Amino acid sequence: PWAVNPLTQLPHHTRKELEINTNEALKLIHLALVELKLELSVGKCQGLAFRSLVRHQKRKGQSIFNRKPIFKINGQSIRIGESLKYLGVLLDSRLTWSSHILSLHAKVYNLKNNFSKIIKTDWNLDKELVKIWYLTVIEKALLYGAGVWGGALTCEQIKRLHMIQRVFPIKLLRPYRTTATQALNVPSGIPPLHITAKVEYLRFQIWTCRSRGLDGVIDLLKLDKSENYQRSH
Repeated sequence: PWAVNPLTQLPHHTRKELEINTNEALKLIHLALVELKLELSVGKCQGLAFRSLVRHQKRKGQSIFNRKPIFKINGQSIRIGESLKYLGVLLDSRLTWSSHILSLHAKVYNLKNNFSKIIKTDWNLDKELVKIWYLTVIEKALLYGAGVWGGALTCEQIKRLHMIQRVFPIKLLRPYRTTATQALNVPSGIPPLHITAKVEYLRFQIWTCRSRGLDGVIDLLKLDKSENYQRSH
């Protein structure tokens, strides 16, 4: 049998309405899979209900739940979690992105080990070359999905990104370990990670979402022409 993992997104304002409509959609998915002779591994399925804080509900009309909604497919319950990893980005039920940023600590550990091996192997390695490697490999890995999560970071999340990034300019410059992170960004030429994340977010809004929020600053038509010119040369 084949295993499939469909993604279903259904916005609603009440838990009961969400359960009824979602379970109806899941029933249709199950019937379609049976007709196609495909098997769905319900045990591996996971749901995530996005909800707002109570103080925001009346103002924004968003959903709050006293308990998690119950979703079933073919009579089997689907596990509802507080976070869900989708396409490499860790989503949480309130879209705070805190879970995803915390997950970067594990990613940075492996990246740091590889970075350290290169530095130790050749102490005379050109720093500019190492910087290019950081910007094109390490930074890209850490900022994966920043076009979605990099737009509204809290002070605590910015501090965590500083901690995550700090190990690399220290390896590059070899300063005192008590040196402030902000003081490392300037001589290393490595911009703070939260600023680069915001840049990626704005770029995604402009290029992909075609956001009109920057019309007074950026002309999208000129950007399109510039992008086409660069690709052709």
